[in-house]
Formats: sequence, C-alpha cells, structure tokens
Amino acid sequence: MIGALQPDLSPESIDALVSVRLARQNAVLRRSDPLNLWVVLDEASLRRVIGGAPAMTQQLRRLLATSEEPHLTLQVLPFTAGAHAGLTGPFVILQFPLRSDLDVVYTESHTSSIQLERKSDLVTYSRLFEHICAAALDATSSRDLIARVVKDLE
Repeated sequence: MIGALQPDLSPESIDALVSVRLARQNAVLRRSDPLNLWVVLDEASLRRVIGGAPAMTQQLRRLLATSEEPHLTLQVLPFTAGAHAGLTGPFVILQFPLRSDLDVVYTESHTSSIQLERKSDLVTYSRLFEHICAAALDATSSRDLIARVVKDLE
C-alpha cells in the first residue's frame, strides 16, 4: 500500500517504512500498559486485495487476532450502512490521560497533515465518530465479517 501511495519510493525505502510502522505498532499495543484503541474500518478496506490473496489473508488473520485484545475495539462499517458520517475521509482522535495534554484530531492527505486542537473541532469529530460507531457492526459481528472475507480469499 505504501508503494501505491508513494510510487517513487525504492523497495528498500518501502521496507524501512513498513519496519518503522510495525515497530511503532508493537511498541504501543504490546507494552505492559497498552494504548487503548478504538478503530472503525470501512468494509472496502477488508475486501480490496492489496499484495495478493495470501498477503491479504495473513493481514486479516492478524487483524482478527489483534481484535481479541481487551484494550482494542474493532468495528467494521459494512457496505450496507450506505451514506455515513465518515464519507469525508479518515481521521484519528488522540485523547491523552493528563488534562494538561490537549486532545487532538489528526487527519492527513497526500501532501500534508492537519492537527486540530480547538474544542469545537474535537466536539464535531467526536460526534462524527459516535455516528460512525453507531452505523458500524458490533465487535463480534465485525470479527465474523472479517472471518468471512478470509474464507472468501482462501
């Protein structure tokens, strides 16, 4: 996927970026006090085969295993949800345990990223996330859908 988004990168650069992302992911999700993470994925991200069926199957199996972690909530927004509050694109809400740290909404494009810290922006994006979660499948149904996609790929 990195190669598709940045076609001018060398294979070595792509491998380095993947390694950095995996190390960062393991650092925050596998530590003794892991990051609490709530993710809503669009069904399209599960069904668009990137890297071939074997690679996709491996990725989805890892996603299934990770989704069982108690500090992680994973929901899938199915195609049947139709129009939804997330159609303008992905975003991340970063919330910090210390009140002195500002919560942030983070979004990115091909050429830049934006960090929004205004209270009104946080309220807006938090409401959008609530609507997206309400339209998505619950955690169990989401895992069932991912398992069906894996079966379809095999």
